[in-house]
Amino acid sequence: MGTLERTGNTFNTPQENLAYLLVKYGAMVTNRPEKYAKGHVIPAQIDLEAALEDNPRLLAPLIVLLTQHPIFLKKFTEIPQDILETVKALRKGDLTGPDCRYESFKKLVKLCNIRNDGRVKATTERKIRKEWRLAPDVIEKIEAQVKKGKFKTGTEFIETLVRKF
Repeated sequence: MGTLERTGNTFNTPQENLAYLLVKYGAMVTNRPEKYAKGHVIPAQIDLEAALEDNPRLLAPLIVLLTQHPIFLKKFTEIPQDILETVKALRKGDLTGPDCRYESFKKLVKLCNIRNDGRVKATTERKIRKEWRLAPDVIEKIEAQVKKGKFKTGTEFIETLVRKF
């Protein structure tokens, strides 16, 4: 059996195709998730200018998508120059830069979760290795043992427990 090759987009308009991608990758929230639950969109086939002309509210989520998922800089065939310049400034970690059309750069920095040190992704939670997805209450108990001073790190505490078995 061969693979199924998709040659077209699920939705009819550039606006709907772009909205699907924005919802799928978390750059935009919708009150009708069932509409975008299934579908297929080829980014290279989306006319960004037409989509933004039909629905200008998609500009900020598009910039967030391009900033947080830079792979889309290659997937879209024609990104307008003003959007590209803004995304490049955001990717560099600049806190001031060119406004993009009707969106202020300061607002875009906030939406993209740019940190003062130039990191792009949000850092609300500490990264936990995929092999060790521990519940938050377990992590708190490990940190409490480290704070007591008997162990230097959480890793040392876990290693000690494992060696006892």
